[in-house]
Amino acid sequence: MVIRNDRVNRIIIWGTGINAIWWYRNFGKNYKGIVEVRGFTSTEREEDTLIEQNMPYFDKEEVAEMYKQQIIDGVFIAVSESIISDIEYYLAVIGVARLELGNPIFVDAYELADKKENICGVDFYYINEVSIRKEPEKAFPWVYTKEGKGIRDISNIVGQDPTKYGKPRVPFTNNKKEQWLKGEVCCLACQNNMNYSHFVLEVLPKIIMLESVGYSGNYVINDVGFIREWVAILGVDNRVILLTDNDEKIYMAETFIISEAINHNDKRMVSLLRIMVGELMKKDGFDKLTNKDFPKRLFVKRVGSRKVHGISGVLQEYGFTTMIPENYSVIEQIEFFANAEIVILPHGAAGANCLFMNSNTHLIECFGRQYIVPRFHIRIIQAKRIKYHMVVEDYPYRATDNRNPLADYYLNEDVLRAVIESCL
Repeated sequence: MVIRNDRVNRIIIWGTGINAIWWYRNFGKNYKGIVEVRGFTSTEREEDTLIEQNMPYFDKEEVAEMYKQQIIDGVFIAVSESIISDIEYYLAVIGVARLELGNPIFVDAYELADKKENICGVDFYYINEVSIRKEPEKAFPWVYTKEGKGIRDISNIVGQDPTKYGKPRVPFTNNKKEQWLKGEVCCLACQNNMNYSHFVLEVLPKIIMLESVGYSGNYVINDVGFIREWVAILGVDNRVILLTDNDEKIYMAETFIISEAINHNDKRMVSLLRIMVGELMKKDGFDKLTNKDFPKRLFVKRVGSRKVHGISGVLQEYGFTTMIPENYSVIEQIEFFANAEIVILPHGAAGANCLFMNSNTHLIECFGRQYIVPRFHIRIIQAKRIKYHMVVEDYPYRATDNRNPLADYYLNEDVLRAVIESCL
């Protein structure tokens, strides 16, 4: 059942941990007149938490009786996703309704736009008086109008439901504004933009497009180290509002700007990336990237998931230098790629730096057999006319093998050696 906005919903919160307390406080702050918390229940009772909140605890039999006597309207589950299905089953057995937040109404930006502008083939929409709210542990903010309608286009994935990664924790009817943003505000805190490659391919071009037509407003972007570096490179760091992971402010934008969704698969990316690189080459330091004392043969090593094994002998044989992107600044990473003639790259976010390789250089992209996505960097390859090669793990399938797409993998040295030879 859905929590209704037209009446008071009397609930018991299932959970007595940190998540349950957050929800208790959130209901008290943002759902006054909509949600009334009567107490807590859980499989694991945490007395300190209950004493702190001065709320009663009910065992499951008491909850069932309260529901039967219509003292409560249902139970709101506030625990980790991994055990929600078990709790749902139990509530069904004892005949108690589970209450959830409903989905707000989402509208496409073009339906709300007061003005539209096409820049380099991409539509930007201007909407007056829009609220921007970031929630803890959520990658992108909710954006909604003064009428309480959510704007769908905050995702860079065309047609994606914004609630795929969780429903809003605060109703869009909440008009409490904690910071007023005058003038024009462009929100670029999109899903996946905390990944380096997604940011470079899907967010960076938008900043450069807007700046190219004289945009002087603010940007709202997630607070990530490499994003701080990029906005400083572009010289817009004094016009950026960084959303931290725990940011719970509600910003009110006088004029909100959002672009149509474009991502790495969009055919327009080839021309956009060429424009972007051309504009970047006008920045200080970018015109002097090449002809430096950097290795001509580069192996980009992953330190997290999907690490490649079994090729150290070949790398040494052909004189490849190993580089770990996390150990270098954005500019330093770019310098490595800009001076390399052959790059061996296990598929990952660092592949966005191929944008700064020279034409007719060679990229050898590596994949484990459980995760093969060469299309991700295809627009970069087309834009820069890079000679592309791919090497895939070729070990025979065994039923006991790890089928996790994030698993490490081994490459056949003879196959990699043959590919390197073809580049020479």
